[in-house]
Amino acid sequence: DFSTNGDGGYSFDMTSGGDESGYELSIFENAHLGGVVYEDMNANGTKDEGDAGLEGITVYLDGDNTDDMDTDADGLFNFTVAPGTYTLESAGPEAFDGQSQPAGETGMYAELDVDGSGTTDQTNLDFGYWYNGSISGTVYLDADADGTKDEGELGLAGWEVKANANADTTDANGAYSFTDMPGTYDVMLTSQDGWTVTSPEGAMYDVQVGSGADEDGNNFGVYQQAGISGTVISDADGDGTADGGELGVAGWLVTLYSGATSVGTDSTDANGAYSFSGLAVGSYTVKST
Repeated sequence: DFSTNGDGGYSFDMTSGGDESGYELSIFENAHLGGVVYEDMNANGTKDEGDAGLEGITVYLDGDNTDDMDTDADGLFNFTVAPGTYTLESAGPEAFDGQSQPAGETGMYAELDVDGSGTTDQTNLDFGYWYNGSISGTVYLDADADGTKDEGELGLAGWEVKANANADTTDANGAYSFTDMPGTYDVMLTSQDGWTVTSPEGAMYDVQVGSGADEDGNNFGVYQQAGISGTVISDADGDGTADGGELGVAGWLVTLYSGATSVGTDSTDANGAYSFSGLAVGSYTVKST
């Protein structure tokens, strides 16, 4: 892959006894500037396994020679150039949201110096592009506290969900969504007093968003904590009903059971009242002793 300077030779009209000397013929080895245009699935600025090349993207060569070409089926391009200084720039795919390679504001390779030694090939001049992805889900009332969104369990409006530094508030149907560049996001539900999160564990999703990917179904189940209260009375007529004039009894121990397990106790106050709060969804029994 060699070329010559000038027109590649000299022409002479020789006469008898003529001697033409001092004409030098120099050659140089062409160089190659190439790389791949690809979709950078995680926007890390490196072509990783799984990052597909993009076909038909125009790459422009500017400098001592000017040229352009479209990438092949694998996203590859390769210019053959004479010695000189060059700039490479890519048009990029249609409607892309960001460029990860090369780094910098210009998004191009500049001051690429090539000599004729045959040792200045540069074939890793890659261009990486990405599209925004999305994260979405629903905050819903988990009526049976089973951690699964069942039929009939409705979304809840007004809950804040965060994805790293971004925040969104659920709409009337309990839906939230984020649109952002590829990356790793901690998607968290902001707690509210008196409510318990049933899913996911820790009230957070670790979501990997790829280029152009829609990560949906990141739902949060919640229920409002319940309470049980009542009064221990002195049932003067023994009819099992709190009649007018029958007073509460202070100091009685009331025990709350879930199944056969005691889950709390309370002593009645001066008016005979007791209460249990912050209870999970379920069935309970109250007994006084």
